[in-house]
Amino acid sequence: MAERRIREIYDNQARACGGGACGALDGFLMGRLRKRALRAARGEVLEIGIGLGASLPHYPPGCRITGLDLSPGSIERARARARNLGLEAELHVGDAQALPFADARFDTCVSQLCLCTVPDPLAALRELRRVCRPDGLVLLLEHTTSTNALLSPLCRLCGPLLTATVACHPNRPVECLVAASGLTVQGVDRRFAGVFRLIRATPYAGEQAD
Repeated sequence: MAERRIREIYDNQARACGGGACGALDGFLMGRLRKRALRAARGEVLEIGIGLGASLPHYPPGCRITGLDLSPGSIERARARARNLGLEAELHVGDAQALPFADARFDTCVSQLCLCTVPDPLAALRELRRVCRPDGLVLLLEHTTSTNALLSPLCRLCGPLLTATVACHPNRPVECLVAASGLTVQGVDRRFAGVFRLIRATPYAGEQAD
C-alpha cells in the first residue's frame, strides 16, 4: 500500500480517535503489554510509529523520548498527550524506513505495533539497528499469526481485510524479519496465544546490554 494512503488512513483515525474511548480501549487491552515491553528502556529513546502516543505513559522515568510517525495527525495527538503527561518528547513526522538521525544516536530503539504497517518492515528494522548504539537495545512489541492451531486460521482469514481497511499486515513473520535485519535477538516473550511478541534485541552479534 502506498505511503500516501497509509498516511491518509492514520490521519483519519487520529481525527476520529484522539483519546477518550479509543485511549481507554488501548489502555485496557494493551497497557500491560506496552509497559512490559518498555521496562528495559533507558537513556535516549527513539520510537518509530509512535501514533497517538499510547506508549508514552509506560516509559520508565529518565527516558528522553524522540518519536516519529508518518501521520501528521497522529503526531499532533501524541504531542497533546505528552503535554498532558508532563513529558518533554521530541515528536516528528517522518518515515521509519529512512530515519533522519545519525548512526548510533540512541540508547534504546522501540517499535510498538508499527512493523505490521510499514511497507518495508525489513528496511525499518535495519534503520533501527543503524541508529542504535552498539551497547543499546531494540525493544519490539509486535503481532503475528497465533501459535494456537485453532486461532491461526482465523488470523490468516482476517489478514486481507485488515490490510485493505487499516493498512495492517497482521501475519508478518516478525521474528524472521528481526533476524534477517542483522539484529541479535536476546529474548522473545509470546503472549495471547502467540499473537503478540515482545522481542528484546541488540544491534550487533555478541553485544549484550546490561
